[in-house]
Amino acid sequence: MVDKIVERTERGFEFIEFDDRYGDKCQLQQSSLAKYEQPGTSAVWLGLKSDRMHLDREQVEWLIRQLSLWLETGSFREEQEVTDGSSTVLRETQRNRSQEEG
Repeated sequence: MVDKIVERTERGFEFIEFDDRYGDKCQLQQSSLAKYEQPGTSAVWLGLKSDRMHLDREQVEWLIRQLSLWLETGSFREEQEVTDGSSTVLRETQRNRSQEEG
């Protein structure tokens, strides 16, 4: 992906535009929702410019964890089954091991 260019809406909220894998125009934008904090810090809009999801801070945090796990392991599962000969063992993800060490 190219370097991001942060722009502002007419109301002053930041947004970033980018193309998805298929070349469709997408956008990540601060929301004006002011549930927990000042406007622009409680939620974001994410998705195609014509069809976006409205995600609050908790949902974004959860999504970051899921995407990070997928980047590290290729799976959304916290633990992965690994077959070793005739037995199946559960292998902890790299993330879980590093949390225990830290």
